[in-house]
Amino acid sequence: IAVDLKLINGGGYPPNVRCIQADLRDLDLAELGGRPFDAVISDMAPDTTGDPMGDALRSARLCHDLLDRCVDWLRRGGNLTMKVFEGGEYPELLKRAGRMFEEAKGYKPRASRQESVEMFIVCHGYRGGDGRVPTAEDSILPKRKPSKGWGSGSE
Repeated sequence: IAVDLKLINGGGYPPNVRCIQADLRDLDLAELGGRPFDAVISDMAPDTTGDPMGDALRSARLCHDLLDRCVDWLRRGGNLTMKVFEGGEYPELLKRAGRMFEEAKGYKPRASRQESVEMFIVCHGYRGGDGRVPTAEDSILPKRKPSKGWGSGSE
């Protein structure tokens, strides 16, 4: 299954390749065949603006959106490769991927121009989960007022 914002010319692909024109963030697993994938390969990137920091941030956000979807879209043990523009958000993105997969490494292909900020994060062995670090707002425990101490009659 290939997904792109722009129309994909499906000519020349074998009959088992399905092309979808859509925003990946608007799709659910049912629209993609209903079963988690063995592998997800993403070459998506934002339209570049000439602002390297902003472009890198938007690229990392797209990758985080993809990692969010791994919970439903990728089977345990599955693999992921995604393109990202290297920038300030890259280290945290790589760490998050490392929490989700047995192995996650950054890779710059030899074919990529030296001055290019284009990187790939290659991940093997999906463990499950979304890799986000829990915060106090994520707690499943009800919020309670602090105790006033022993013998105060309140818990």
